[in-house]
Amino acid sequence: MNKLLKMLRSAREEKGFSQEYLSYKLDVSSSTISRWEMGKTEMTIQQIERYATAIEVNLPHLFASLANEDSPPSPLAEIHVLVFSKDAFDKIAEIICSLGFEKATMTTKRL
Repeated sequence: MNKLLKMLRSAREEKGFSQEYLSYKLDVSSSTISRWEMGKTEMTIQQIERYATAIEVNLPHLFASLANEDSPPSPLAEIHVLVFSKDAFDKIAEIICSLGFEKATMTTKRL
């Protein structure tokens, strides 16, 4: 968890977001942000997800970086697919999710 906290704090600082700004975005006190970053208070997975989203960090890439000893994976390709049925969408999502976040990530946009 310590490594994750360091990565989140570093990403926040690199993007120029203050603890006060982040506390506003997450609707918590700035002291809560400080306690999270120093490891004095445990974060839930939902809090980690909200934190990463607020500082514009891709959560699957963050977890992949943790798993790959700080070297983020380099994408091999980016594929855009138009899907015309819910069944097709569900099958594609199932296949991508079955690969695991270290192999593939997926973002969706409803049209």
